[in-house]
Formats: sequence, structure tokens, C-alpha cells
Amino acid sequence: MSRWRLIALCSGAGALEAALLTHLGVQSGMGLAPQVNAPAPFGVFHDLRWLIVYHNSWPGFLAEAAAVLFARGLLTALTVPPRVLLTRSIAFTFLVALLLMPWTILLFGLAVVSVSWLFFAAVPTVLLLAFLVHHGAITSGWWRRAPAPRALGWIVLTFVVMTVAAGVTAVSPRGLWVPIAALTGVFNAWAWFGMVRAVTGTARSRRFLPLAPAGLALLLGVVVGGSAIGFASVSHPASTSRADASPAGPDPGNRGGRGQATSKPVLVAGGFWSSWNGRSAPAFSGPYDEQRFSYRGLDAGGRPLPYRSSDTQQPLSQLERLMADQVDALYRQTGQPVSIVAESEGSLVAKTYLTGSLHAPVSTLIMVSPLVQPGRVYYPPSGVEGWGVVGGLGLQGLSDTVGTETTVDLAPSQPFLRSIVQDAPALRSVLSCPVTGVRQYAVLPLADAVASGNAKPLGIPTAVVPAFHGGLLGDPSADAVIQQVLGGGTPSDSSLWSLAEQVIGPASSAWQVPALPLSLNSAWSGGGDPSLGGSVDCSAIRTQLASQLAAG
Repeated sequence: MSRWRLIALCSGAGALEAALLTHLGVQSGMGLAPQVNAPAPFGVFHDLRWLIVYHNSWPGFLAEAAAVLFARGLLTALTVPPRVLLTRSIAFTFLVALLLMPWTILLFGLAVVSVSWLFFAAVPTVLLLAFLVHHGAITSGWWRRAPAPRALGWIVLTFVVMTVAAGVTAVSPRGLWVPIAALTGVFNAWAWFGMVRAVTGTARSRRFLPLAPAGLALLLGVVVGGSAIGFASVSHPASTSRADASPAGPDPGNRGGRGQATSKPVLVAGGFWSSWNGRSAPAFSGPYDEQRFSYRGLDAGGRPLPYRSSDTQQPLSQLERLMADQVDALYRQTGQPVSIVAESEGSLVAKTYLTGSLHAPVSTLIMVSPLVQPGRVYYPPSGVEGWGVVGGLGLQGLSDTVGTETTVDLAPSQPFLRSIVQDAPALRSVLSCPVTGVRQYAVLPLADAVASGNAKPLGIPTAVVPAFHGGLLGDPSADAVIQQVLGGGTPSDSSLWSLAEQVIGPASSAWQVPALPLSLNSAWSGGGDPSLGGSVDCSAIRTQLASQLAAG
């Protein structure tokens, strides 16, 4: 294929996908459009991420997979100069799809629960896979020889350009989406030419050096280990934080505080898979009467019960009611409005509870490592067909695989995760909704900038701290912000960390899965749909959450 025909093919493919998404108004997947004809294996990775979200049955998945396999094989065969055999191109596409599928499923899980550890387990591994297999699209016998160093350079450059293109697209007006995708397609053509020259244009040693098979075997082990790290880190390590470091002795009144009449009541909520033994040292210094939120509820005397990690797996609606009961009890005990400091899952519980409550006795809500835009995809209950059914089964398979490496239960059927995908219309944008009479503040770890790919601000005051998801209760940088907010201040966030978050977030959309529009899934209704460029309907969200709270 001539240089100009290759440019037309790569540029036209990206522009066509961008034009289709623009017509449909689906902004969430726009970061993927420049990758439609990117050098192998990024094009296959592009296809898998659309496929894992946009199928609504097993037969539909198989039909779409067969069509994608043929189309990608044909496109690769037409792209590589000189053209490779269609059958070999399809076989290579099939192999790469199998290798990339576990990491695609991890990113599907990231769209369910926005925890950056899943991104860090998946995306670097995809890049390593690209290093190992890219030359299989160009030459036979690739598995017997080491990759060309210059070709590895093209892989790195392609990864960077795709990331930048997605970031620019995310912050650009709608009218520029198609030109950006077309311009990135010109780079893709250039990268294809460069990779082909690097792989075929120099004398290569024919010595048997199977780096690719050896590397793939190593990555197979990482599938288990990396997934275990990613899944286990969804847990908030509250049981080892300073808030749980009391060496001995019962907590007076099981309140976790000093019991002073002038103290401000503060309810501290841990995250997923946290536990509490009924004893805790104060998490924050100052005139605060702290109490720990219990995922088990209150005893007959209105005191929070110790809870186990498994108690955090309850449906979100049940946890909201438990928090409502505990806030009311703490308000009656102290006679003062309660401040809530909550992390990760606890943040979601607190925000949904307050959004659905008209007159909650709460003055301040501080969300630490909140789950930003959870429920961006869907999977049906076990044994039922529906959107994302294969993604749900894949998550179950990964959960079973890593179950021997970690005690954290992240099976997609467990009640908390099930409630996230079921209540997605209310949860995707609930963080941005105001709560009457409640001061809100969010402390965001910088690492979580990659979790949602969101280019829009949350709509509430935030601070970004250099940290990973979870474990921020007790972190000095986060504690300084929390203390200032509890004291009535509003910390300004004009730091370089905030600027970095504004850059990293949009750029990470290149490696997300696209969101499933709310209107497409009959199991969902209400809440507005930001993935289609719509505004957030906080009134519908409040109505849905209020009905859930009242149902208890």
C-alpha cells in the first residue's frame, strides 16, 4: 500500500468513528476513536473495550466478536505494507485478543467501582504485552526472535500520542473531535511505516531467542498477582490505621471520643473490607467527639457494634439506613449536628444517604478517596442475559482466580457491587449534587485521577493529595485538609497536585472502557446521562435515593 493510501485509511477510520460518536453524542468513548487503526496491538485493545461493554447477550457477544475479529484482521492486513495474508492476520488478532481480555475485564471492573489500583494493574501490563507481540502483525516467526529496539520506541511513542490525543479530545469542544481523530490517524500511518521498517528493514539474527513466549509466561503469573493486588487494594486498610491503633481497653461508651460536652460530634466511616473491633483511638486531634460508623449497626443502647470485613458487602440501600440510624442516635446523644468523615465506600454511603434525606442532622461531609462516577457499565445478575453479561462473568472468573491470593471478596454478585451497577443512574453523578444545609468537601488522591477519565470538576470544593486510593485517614497531608474543614475553613486547592489531576484525568480516558448510556439499558432509569453530554438531574437522583431510604 502506498504511503498516501495508508494515511487515508488510518485517518479516515479514526474520523469515521469520531463522527459516529459525535452524531450519537457519546462523549465517554471519544478517547478511543484515535486508536481505531493504531499499530498492533492497540487496535485490538480498542475493539475489546467496546465489545466488553456493548453486548447484551451471549449470542450477541459471539456474533459481535466474530465480526470484530474479521474486521480487525482485514484492517490489519490492508494496513501493513506489504500486505500480510488475511488468515494470518486474523489468527494473530485472535491470539492478541485472548492475551488482552483479562486486562480488558479489569478495566471493565474499574468502570464498576472507580478504584485506581485496577487501572495500574491493567494498563502497564497492556503496554508490556505490546512490547512482546507487536511484530506478530508484520512478520511470521515473530515469537522466535527478539523485538527490534526501534519498534519498541514506536510502541512507546504510540502509547504517548494516544494518551495525549484522548486528553486533548476530552477538553476540546465537540466540533474538534473529528479533526483530532483524523490528525491522530496521520500519526498512526507514520507509526505503522516506522514499525514495519524497524521489523523488516534491517538484518536480523535468526538465532532462536523466544523472548515473547517467555515474557508471556511471566505475564500469565502477573494476571494472578497483579489482579490480586488490584482487587485487594479496593479494601480500605482501616483496621491498621491510626484510627484503630488503640492498644487495649474498651472505648468509653464505645464512642471513640472524649465525651466532652463541648466537643463536636464526628462520625468516621471506613471503606470497603475495613473492620473494627470496637476500640479506636481518636483519628483527629481537637475538640471532637468521634464515633466510628459500624457496618453492623447499633446495639440496644445506641452504641456502634464492632464489625467484620464481610459486613461492608451489604447493599448500598441497607448501608444508607444504617448510617441514618447512627447519625440520628449520635445527634440525640450530643444535641449537635454531626460531621461525617468517610473514606471510599463509606463516602458513597454517606453521600447517597444525605442526598436522599431531607432533614438529616449533619453539618459537614468530608469525602476521602470517594468513588468518582461508579456504575459506568452494567452486568446482569447471575444466570440472566443483559448488557455486559460476559464482562460480569469475566469479573467472576478473575475474582475466583485471585481468591486464593487475597481474602477480599470482590465477586460481582456480592451485594455492594451488585447495588452499584443496579443503581447506576443515581450513583454516577451523585457526588456533584448539592445537599441542602451540608458543607461538602472531597479529598482526592492523585492516583485516582486515572479512575474515571473525567474532564469535568466534581462541582464541590476539593483538594488533591499525592497518594493512592485508600488509607488516607491518618495520612498527614490528608489530615491537614480534614482538620481545616472540620474547623470551619475551606482549604483552597491551587497546588500543582490539582493541576496534575486536571491533566491526568482526561488523558487516562484513552485507556478506559466506554460508558454504557443510561437510556440504552432497560434496567436503568432516571438521573441524567453525562456520557451523552447531558446535564446531571439531581432532582431525579434525590427522588430515587429518598425512595430507597424510605423503603427501610
